[in-house]
This record gives sequence, structure tokens and C-alpha cells, in this order.
Amino acid sequence: MKGIFSICFLCIAVSVSSAQPKELNLRVGDTVTFHTAVHNEGSLMHAGRSIGTVTNRQMKHLAEQFTGRLQWDSSTGLFSITGLQQRDSGQYVVQNNTNQEKLYNLTVYSGSTQPNVSLIILLITAVAVTVILGFIIYYIREDNKLPLKEVRGHAEDLQM
Repeated sequence: MKGIFSICFLCIAVSVSSAQPKELNLRVGDTVTFHTAVHNEGSLMHAGRSIGTVTNRQMKHLAEQFTGRLQWDSSTGLFSITGLQQRDSGQYVVQNNTNQEKLYNLTVYSGSTQPNVSLIILLITAVAVTVILGFIIYYIREDNKLPLKEVRGHAEDLQM
């Protein structure tokens, strides 16, 4: 029974992880390559509609928005979009003839609006270090405090 639960859990975990979209964050003007190969037949979809299909190793463009920018490499089987624009942001799905389907979430930033991940990590680290140092200093000070009885004894010695 335990083995059946393990197999079911593994199957669910694999299906959930394969359904998770890959996050892609690029800037206006960059090129995105979707790393799911379509060798003989398949398609690239954006916002629920097909923007390019491959049939018999030939690609056909289906969306005016991507005319001249959507590419398919027949040797690798990978779709790419060049000259990214902010309106290209959204969910993409690559389907191939082996019924493999891969989801991608593309976010296209203008040059000045892309979040600086390294700066965010640096700020979080600085806050964490400050909090940890505060706790260390607090506990060192608490450990060095004398019990009330000893404090009174020292006060009486000072008055004499």
C-alpha cells in the first residue's frame, strides 16, 4: 500500500512540475528562444492562439504581430522571437508531434523598468544580517547582566 502511495505521489509531482510555466524575463529588443524542440510538426501559441506552425519541417507564420520576428531553426527545432516588444509579454505554449507541451511566461521590460534582482538580494541580505546582529547583541547584553541580588550587593559596597 505504501508503494502505491509513493508511485501516485511521484506521478502527481511529475505532472504538476511539468505543468509549471518557465519564467522568462527579457528586455525590449532582446531575443527569446523557447527551448522545446519542434522537429517535424508542432506549433507555438501565444495568448491561446497559434502564431506559428511547423508541418513537414516547414514553418508558417499565423500572426501579423510577429511577422518578420518569429523564427524557427530547422536544425535545432527551436522557435525564437527577435526584437521583443512589451506587448509580446504573456503566456506561450510550444507543442510538438510527441505531444510534449511546454508553458512559458514571458515578461518583456523596457530598459529602465526591469527589476534589479541582485540589488533586491543585497537588500534582503543586509536586513537579515542587521536582524541577526541585533539578536546577537541583545543576547550578549542579557547574558552579561548580573542577577538582581548581586547588583544590590555591589551598590551597598559603593556606598560604604
